[in-house]
Amino acid sequence: MIGELIPSHVKGGASAVVATFGWLFSFLMIKCFE
Repeated sequence: MIGELIPSHVKGGASAVVATFGWLFSFLMIKCFE
């Protein structure tokens, strides 16, 4: 599996980045629809 070749700290950092961008995106969407 490709996922096994990726270090866990890299996957953790990537998930943190994705979560941050997801939060910012939802925040902007809420602001736009207010």
